[in-house]
Amino acid sequence: DFFDAYNNLGTTLNTLGELRQAEAAYRKAIAIKPDSAAIYNNLGVLFQKQDRLDEAEASFARAIELKPHFSQAHYGLGCVYFAQGDKNRALEQLITVNALQPNSKDYELVLEFIKAVRAQVRPDGQVVDSHMSKSLLELKSRPMILNRSVEPELMDRLYELKTTQL
Repeated sequence: DFFDAYNNLGTTLNTLGELRQAEAAYRKAIAIKPDSAAIYNNLGVLFQKQDRLDEAEASFARAIELKPHFSQAHYGLGCVYFAQGDKNRALEQLITVNALQPNSKDYELVLEFIKAVRAQVRPDGQVVDSHMSKSLLELKSRPMILNRSVEPELMDRLYELKTTQL
């Protein structure tokens, strides 16, 4: 059973930026163990990194189908929805993640950020400050260990949003 080897190889190649080889390794892992939610999640992260959002959405959805309480897959799907401009579905996924991981301050921060951004959406559907959207999308590197270099900026922007709503 080479499932773990292919999964680990895919993760290593993804980290090194060898995205096509990473995808091939993940697909070999799927061929061995098609019922693994983790491998679909990893594939979703890879697709998301390449802005292949429809494929990322399908991969995260498959991971959730296989393991409904998989918070990382819900987080990834929420980021995909956010990138696609669907703030409501993104918010639903982040609410789910927070319910599954109630003690995670990382997820709580992102949930508050999405709520604040959603409150700043104009009637035509455009976000008032697109730089804020970019900040959130930069958090997709690792669902459980968020990019700490972005966190201070998110907190500052969240504070700005909340104070402008008063």
